[in-house]
Amino acid sequence: MAIKGPQPLPPLTERIADHLDVKPSSLPGHYESVSTGNKRGAKDASAYGGWSIGVGVRAAFASLSTAKYPSQNYHLYSAVGNFLGPALGGEKALCAVRSIRDTRTFATRLVEVKQQVRGEVRTVMTILCDFQAEENGVDLVYSAPPRGTYAHWSKIEPVDERRETLLKKGIVTEEEAKFHASALRMIYHYFDNRPCPEGIFGQNLSGLASHVKTTQDHLPMTQKTTADWFRVRDGKAGGLSTPAEHVGAVAFLMDCFLAFSPLVFTHRSFFDAAAVGSIDFAFRLFERNDKIDFSQWHLREVVTVAAAEGRTYSEARLWNEDGKIIANMTQQSILRPLPGSKKEPLSLL
Repeated sequence: MAIKGPQPLPPLTERIADHLDVKPSSLPGHYESVSTGNKRGAKDASAYGGWSIGVGVRAAFASLSTAKYPSQNYHLYSAVGNFLGPALGGEKALCAVRSIRDTRTFATRLVEVKQQVRGEVRTVMTILCDFQAEENGVDLVYSAPPRGTYAHWSKIEPVDERRETLLKKGIVTEEEAKFHASALRMIYHYFDNRPCPEGIFGQNLSGLASHVKTTQDHLPMTQKTTADWFRVRDGKAGGLSTPAEHVGAVAFLMDCFLAFSPLVFTHRSFFDAAAVGSIDFAFRLFERNDKIDFSQWHLREVVTVAAAEGRTYSEARLWNEDGKIIANMTQQSILRPLPGSKKEPLSLL
């Protein structure tokens, strides 16, 4: 399918810290998002799923002020949830937070992210967030490396330059380049990005140039990888200061591309599916929250693990520059073919 030119959208001006911020509501145990979710496009009113996750995580952090043991230094280590329906861009979210567990070691919060949809309040996401108090005397630390080998961020051109390089070489068309800049504008507004040329997304412009042959075409599906270096932009797009703000930004980013990676890995574009979207997620942190600094460069690698029954299962991992794994996110996603599609189904058994 030919890619149409980008539709005009209002400029993005918020910082990521403010975009995910929450404030107490007049209802006890409820928090309201300060901002609204940005629309994916002029014809797509849904908000990016990472916004719902980030806002829900920030609400769970905010609720710790009323914990039974407020002096404990709790750190988020797990957030597991379900996408129950698309959040709408341009609408605020209301987060109902319920305390499930409060001990000196653990705090658990159940978050329901709600929105006003067509005159009704609808729950668009549930998240179970687990916090652990800081542990002392830990002597066992190890970290799995990335599956692939990737260039350091300092040796990779920024995403805007990479897009222009592919355009000048005739690898992508002008329409594909324009659509890439428009469709992923929110990620590139909040984050500096350097796509690794060894990864699939760095070779085919995040899948928008699905015809491009990659250096991984010969590999089995579950051995293919893609990777990018990311950090929150300085200045007005960033604004991170607290551990909750850094963790919220990590959660926001980790949702990115997971549902679409199986399409991209098989030379399919975003337009080759009737439905594609995340239906559940598990976000886990392996670093103390106050040690996470997302203003520094981090490497994020994406792989896909399985597909069956109209669902895919993919994983993203995040490392700091020292090679320590900071976080991962796994997701199951819906993936339905277009009606009457003539593409052969893939069987990798």
